[in-house]
Amino acid sequence: MEPVRDVRVTLVDLLDRILDKGLLINADLIISVAGVPLIGVKLNAAIASVETMLKYGVMADWSTLKELSDTLTEKQRLKLMDGERLISKFYGSVYVETGLYPNWRPGWFYITERRVLLIRKEPFEVLAEIHYGQVEKISAQGVDGGAGSLHLHLKTGELFQFRLSEASRMRTAIERAMGKVDEPASVQIYN
Repeated sequence: MEPVRDVRVTLVDLLDRILDKGLLINADLIISVAGVPLIGVKLNAAIASVETMLKYGVMADWSTLKELSDTLTEKQRLKLMDGERLISKFYGSVYVETGLYPNWRPGWFYITERRVLLIRKEPFEVLAEIHYGQVEKISAQGVDGGAGSLHLHLKTGELFQFRLSEASRMRTAIERAMGKVDEPASVQIYN
C-alpha cells in the first residue's frame, strides 16, 4: 500500500481505514536518566475492528469477543433468501452417515419461514438444509421434558435425525413455519 497525500482526507476516512484494514504498532522504548537505562517498554499494539482482528486471527483466544463477532456476522453467513425471515435458533446436532464413520455433528439450527438449516460455525459448514416442501412427516422421540430427538422424513425417502435440548420448541417452530409455506407439505407428529 503506497502512502498518499491528499488534503481532502478527513479524520473519518482515516478511522474507517484503520477499522477496516487495521494498524499495527511495534515500539521499543528505553527511559534513561544520566545515560543509565532505568525502564524498558516493549509495545505491541493492534488497532482494528473486532471483525477485522478475528478475520486475521489477532484475537483468536478471546472467546467472548469471538462469540460477539459471530453474532454480528451470523446473518451474513446465513445467506437468507429474498423475503426469508429467521424465526428461531436452537443448538443441537444432526446424525451424519457420510465420511469415514457415522457420527453426530453439533451446530446451530436456524428455523426460517422456508427451511431448516443446521450450521457449524468453526469451521463454517452447512450440515443440513431442508426446505419444508421436501418434508413428508415429522416424528419425535422423548420430547416430553423438552429434550429429545426429531426426525424429518423427506419425500425422497431420506431421513434427518436431530438431537437437541429444546426438541419440543423446535418441533413447534417448524410446524408453525410449515403452516405458512406456499409449497404443499403434510406434517404428521408421532411421539
